[in-house]
Amino acid sequence: MDKYLLGIDIGTTNVKSVLFDLHGTVIGSAQKEYETIYIRDGWVEQDPEKWWSAVQSTILQILQNVKIEKNNILALGVSCQAPSMLPVDREGVPLRNALIWMDRRTESQCQQIRETVDEDKLFEQTGNRIDPFFILPKILWYKENEPDKYDRTYKIIQPNGYINFKLTNEYSMDNIHASLSLAYDVKNNNWIDTLLDTFNIDKEIFPEVKQSSDILGRISKQAALDTGLSENTIVITGTVDGVAAAIESSVIDEGYAVEMTGTSSVLLIASNHLKYNRNLTFMQHAVKDSYLIFGAMSTTGASLKWIRDNLYKWNPDQLDQAYQSLDAEVLSDAPLPGKIIYLPYLMGERSPIWDSYARGIFAGMSLETKRGELIRAVLEGAAFALKHNLDEARNSGVKVDHLLSVGGGANSEIWMTIKASVLNLPISVPYNSLGAPLGDAILAGHAIGVFPDIKQTAMSFRKIKKTYEPCQQWVDYYSDLFESYKSIYSDTRQTMHKMHDQYQKFEHQLNESQV
Repeated sequence: MDKYLLGIDIGTTNVKSVLFDLHGTVIGSAQKEYETIYIRDGWVEQDPEKWWSAVQSTILQILQNVKIEKNNILALGVSCQAPSMLPVDREGVPLRNALIWMDRRTESQCQQIRETVDEDKLFEQTGNRIDPFFILPKILWYKENEPDKYDRTYKIIQPNGYINFKLTNEYSMDNIHASLSLAYDVKNNNWIDTLLDTFNIDKEIFPEVKQSSDILGRISKQAALDTGLSENTIVITGTVDGVAAAIESSVIDEGYAVEMTGTSSVLLIASNHLKYNRNLTFMQHAVKDSYLIFGAMSTTGASLKWIRDNLYKWNPDQLDQAYQSLDAEVLSDAPLPGKIIYLPYLMGERSPIWDSYARGIFAGMSLETKRGELIRAVLEGAAFALKHNLDEARNSGVKVDHLLSVGGGANSEIWMTIKASVLNLPISVPYNSLGAPLGDAILAGHAIGVFPDIKQTAMSFRKIKKTYEPCQQWVDYYSDLFESYKSIYSDTRQTMHKMHDQYQKFEHQLNESQV
């Protein structure tokens, strides 16, 4: 009788649940979008109940469609966007919405950390720079601004930690999320007690740190009723979406890299040695003696979604086909590289510029500009951001010989051709270009002994669907355009910061006048 594994990814835009057989073949899948809450400039939250509702919905949809015996789903793994800050009370009830990775409200807390600790030593311990992206400054903001809620906080968990709790009633945190906390010593695999003590944070506020493929528990009776799953199904600790995508793409050995493209884009480069770069991010891998260096771009796919939602009027049932329509418009209105440059910084930017106040720019528009040209500029801007990170990695001695692409953006042929041409590097897209769920399933299978060797399993499952070659007629032009892309940011950075300060002052005056 066939047996199955379930992979679930809690993304920034949607939940994606996929059921696999033990050969890595997709048996059924479902996804569901949910809202991201933009409270004010740089303040970004999500309602964790929306994650859980989407998980329930997608699992029930799969079970309804594939008609399998639920007891044959042996195990499941959950990955997620990272890092986020979700406080819960002793019953596991959220005390507020989650501050997700995109939230940039904690610049003052980051400055507080810089003024309090030895920044170089912290970098040596964590492999990462001080930035609002990480968990520690988010906790400090929460502690300072919502002390009553903080005092009632039992645990601070991640999106997959919340789903794991709903599934098993067990709290969890994997070592990879811990390595994105800015408070975890990645060499010694423990919390930096002196740092937490300095800011009066009890390390017990974090769940026990486990490995991604450790068994957490089984489906609870209530979760079985909520999802249709069997109480016999095993749940593992799970991991960060990027790590699951790296496993899915067998990016484990030196020289291999994968671009995970969704709301944001992440370039993940495997390394067999601890390698730090202040302009990139470091995290542990789920495979022993392997590490990941990554360049994280905040709003690449989100820029395209902004185009989708603001320049068109779609019926709700058209959203699945919307991106195909955008591609068609590019091929119609802008089949060749154009003269518009787009900076994809709609919510600031992470690597390699690390600027909370960077903002999106269209440069080069005229009265002749068509909508398809704007769409193409967005695709090109995301490709330039990817190149910016790849160049940063290579300049620090990291080699990239093989590049794959997974996630929703990998389905666009014109986008993949643009990226290959901007990078002047072939990009391969696997058949399972899901972004993370297969990696989750592989980790779940490893936990229960179905897949003894993660690397060997990932390599055996990886089948290349198509490799996109650079369009040589575009390569030199894109190389020149990339230099302009970088200079537009450097030339306008000071103005962007000034505009932010001006609006903050104006907003403060408005609030004062209403008191």
